[in-house]
Amino acid sequence: MTEKQVINKKTFWKISLGYKGSDWKNSLRDGEAAVGNFMTEGLSDIIKYSTPQDLQQRGMSSNATHQLWNFCNEIKIGDIIIPYAKNYIQGVGIVTSDFIFRSDTKYWEDEEYIRKVEWIRNMDEISIHNDPVLWIKAGKGPFTRNATLVKIKDNETERLIEILKENKVDIKSLLNA
Repeated sequence: MTEKQVINKKTFWKISLGYKGSDWKNSLRDGEAAVGNFMTEGLSDIIKYSTPQDLQQRGMSSNATHQLWNFCNEIKIGDIIIPYAKNYIQGVGIVTSDFIFRSDTKYWEDEEYIRKVEWIRNMDEISIHNDPVLWIKAGKGPFTRNATLVKIKDNETERLIEILKENKVDIKSLLNA
């Protein structure tokens, strides 16, 4: 199988770890990625909700609902996550667990949702500011959307791989996961 075929079988996600990436160092240290702060008191374990609409009935915004739902239900073991802050990529990781609900919070004031991650690269910041594919004005590129979690589309993934290779990220370790 060619590299491109393997890449096309992977799902890549942009994730913001904390406000403007402020939880990156802790996430790296702890081998995990966490989302939380959905401002919905008593949400608790998402497993008791069968659809995103059930979450929305708890008072979550549509955007927050879909981000949390995707984090807990759509991300799969082996998916690639790309932590992002401000104008740069912070690292690259491979998801190694299903989601874990945690009420004894480490990162957020309220409940949080965790995925274990094998961080492949703790890198110097890779700027993608003004990249013609990944940084599109008006919030249409995956790295300009004001969202905690965004699934990266195929054409965006190809450009992301180019940028990672240019910055000497070991793509083979990502693809073999």
